[in-house]
Amino acid sequence: MHNIILALHVVGAGLMLGVVFFALVIVFPKVIDASRAALLKTVLKFGTVGAVWQTITGLILYFGEADEFKNSRIFWLKMVLFVADGILALLIIDRKIKAAEAQNQSAQDKINLGKLPLWSLASLMIILTVIILGVFLTVE
Repeated sequence: MHNIILALHVVGAGLMLGVVFFALVIVFPKVIDASRAALLKTVLKFGTVGAVWQTITGLILYFGEADEFKNSRIFWLKMVLFVADGILALLIIDRKIKAAEAQNQSAQDKINLGKLPLWSLASLMIILTVIILGVFLTVE
């Protein structure tokens, strides 16, 4: 059972990495049209699914081996980064997308995303770091 949950956890990590990378590709031009904005919103919904998936499978894995993880600095750093990425996604990226849409709702042609590509890049770096730490955690 442990291996199945671990495999599902890895699939969730892959989903999150894919979502964050794809979102970065979408917002990289800084100015996008309404169809790309709609695509971005759809892609970000998969990010939410991936985060919930990661949380559920992570909790199952944690409670299965709590003694092993309690004193692991790598594990707790991974958790802090995971929460930081969630905060970044909800409080900064999501709000910037909504603000850009509201600002350009009357224009209907192009949406200026401002610094959103930088925030998306930061999110990608955090997720990559979490995945890399997860690999080291299995080696520890």
